[in-house]
Amino acid sequence: EVILARFTALTFGLVVVSATTATVVCRSVLGDSPAFHIPSKYDVTSFREIVLFAVLGVLCALVAQVFIRALYHVEAASERIKMPLVLKPAVGAALVGGIGIWAPQVFGNGYDTIESALGGELVLRTLVLLCAAKIVATALTVGSGAAGGVFAPSLYIGATFGGAFGCVMNQWIPSGISGS
Repeated sequence: EVILARFTALTFGLVVVSATTATVVCRSVLGDSPAFHIPSKYDVTSFREIVLFAVLGVLCALVAQVFIRALYHVEAASERIKMPLVLKPAVGAALVGGIGIWAPQVFGNGYDTIESALGGELVLRTLVLLCAAKIVATALTVGSGAAGGVFAPSLYIGATFGGAFGCVMNQWIPSGISGS
C-alpha cells in the first residue's frame, strides 16, 4: 500500500506472495506466538465493561480523526514549503528528533512501549504524553516525505490512549473493571 503507486491484480498477487513468505519465515524463526502478551487481568468480567469498551471505541475513533488530520495537515504544509524535496524529510527528522529528546519512546516501532502500556507499567501523564507525541512524530515523519507507515504507530497510539482511558476509569470506578 505504501510502496505501490497503484492497485492491480498483478500487484495484489505480489503483495499476497510477499506477505505469505514473510509470515512463513517469521513464524519459522520467531514461533507462532502473538506479537503482544495480553495479561489475563483484561478479561471482561461484567456487562459494565462492555459499555466502557464501547465508550473507548468512540473515543478511539475521535483520536483516529486527530491522527488522520495531523497526517494530512503536515503533508499539506510540507507541500507548501518551498525547499528542495530532498531536504523536507531531513527537516521532518530534525523535528522528530526534538520530540525524541523529551519522549525517546516515540522512536522505532514502539513495541516496548505497547507492552508497557498493556502491562499497566505507565502512569496516566506518561500515556497521554506518549500518545500525543507519537501522533505528532508520525505526522512529521510521513507528512515530510520520510519513509514510514502508520500501522505500528496506530497500534502504539491505540495502546497508549487505551491505557490512559483505563487509568481514568480505574480512578473513577476503582474496583470491578478489567485491568484494575
